Amino acid sequence: SLLDSTQNELDSTLRHLDHVWTRLQLTEAERAERQHYFNQNIIKLCEKIIEDEEALEQRVLSSIEHNTREILRLSEELNQDILEDIEGMRPLEQKEFLQEKLDDLLRLRAERLERLEELQKKDQAICDVLGESHYPHIEADVAPSESNLEALEQHIKQMENEKIERKEKFKELRAGVLEFLEQLEQCPDGSFCSEVVISDENDVTNFLTNVKLQELKALHSELEFGVEENCQQSIAKREEIAKLWTMLDIPQEDCDGFLATAPKHTPSCISKLDEELERLRALRLQNIAVFIERLDEELKNLWTECYVNQDDQEDLSPENATEAALELYEAAVKRWETYKQQHSEILKCVSNFNDAFERLLFVEERQKDKNRLKDNRGGKLLQEEKELKKVKKDVPRWETRLLEAGCEWEEKEGIPFLIYGQSVKDYVDNLWEKHDIKRETEKIKRIQAKANQNQLESDMRKGPSSMRPPSPRLTTPASLGSRSVLYVL
Repeated sequence: SLLDSTQNELDSTLRHLDHVWTRLQLTEAERAERQHYFNQNIIKLCEKIIEDEEALEQRVLSSIEHNTREILRLSEELNQDILEDIEGMRPLEQKEFLQEKLDDLLRLRAERLERLEELQKKDQAICDVLGESHYPHIEADVAPSESNLEALEQHIKQMENEKIERKEKFKELRAGVLEFLEQLEQCPDGSFCSEVVISDENDVTNFLTNVKLQELKALHSELEFGVEENCQQSIAKREEIAKLWTMLDIPQEDCDGFLATAPKHTPSCISKLDEELERLRALRLQNIAVFIERLDEELKNLWTECYVNQDDQEDLSPENATEAALELYEAAVKRWETYKQQHSEILKCVSNFNDAFERLLFVEERQKDKNRLKDNRGGKLLQEEKELKKVKKDVPRWETRLLEAGCEWEEKEGIPFLIYGQSVKDYVDNLWEKHDIKRETEKIKRIQAKANQNQLESDMRKGPSSMRPPSPRLTTPASLGSRSVLYVL
């Protein structure tokens, strides 16, 4: 033990001092003085040792208290687990353990602050390029939580993705601008347009803000509108040229030769089209009579395709071969072409219904031919039966669609759509009425013919004196009542 080892060491020291004093032949008084000096030094030494050990104890306890307090604060700040129980440890062990824990937390805090600084610099750089707001400020003197850092990283990732998308959008818009400028055959107009054209597509950081991209979109739209306008003009001029070529009987090789010189919709090609139009119009004036004749034929075809009533067809006097008459014909043709285009959907319904109805009439007429029953080569009668079933479905289907289209038109325009001067319903009803009258008339004729045949046979059996010519009277129905659709013939 400490006491025993100290006592032994003290006894050895005292014996050694006694030998020294004996050799020095010290008197009792001198010995007493040296013993007093020895005792005072021992007391001071012990007091110093006690003082040092008590100071050590205080430092250990203070360290434990301070580190515990700091660990609790940092654990809360860093959102870490609370310190585990250390009651079973000795104070020095507690001090060493707490110091290690505190060092770990301080290192983690420093790492997070360093990571926060790097992320904030990255966020600031990319947001400045995109012209977007930085991520909400995080206090630099407080360690951020993992969730705060993850949210900041996610924000940076979103901004990086946005940057990639804007780069691609810029490249796409820039390529369009360059193409449109080429098609318009014009140089960049304005400083912004020039900057876009001369920019390096690999370094587009100056064009990635929303303001710049909106400005680029506006430039793109403006140039695109000019290109589309030129395209529409070019197409219209080409169509007019093609009509004039046809009417003037221009050789196809001449037409192809000219088109090869103006293959695009660029301003230079449009200029060539204008020159050709001017030349053809001059030739047209020299051949007014031929033009009017062909336009008159074209106009009649349009009236037929648009189901225009005879009374509604304009009388433009084709024999009057003047420039004014030519202009009237051109205006009329253009007007009816526009009408045909605007009403193409309902006109298609009329056409489909008429085709199906005409097919029905054809099948009905064919069914009346009894001789067809004698010729069934190649399953002809089976094919006719299939066609009959198909026409039974097609006629009511297209009739329904046409009537629905007519109702929709009348509701939208406030006036009925006219087919040969009749509303859609009246037109369909009149077709069926004529169909039913014809069928009823044919039926009466068959009955009358059969009656006359029976009368003739009866008279022949009675002898020549009883034979009289049959009455020519034919009974027609006064009224057919409601429409009866007779599909089974």
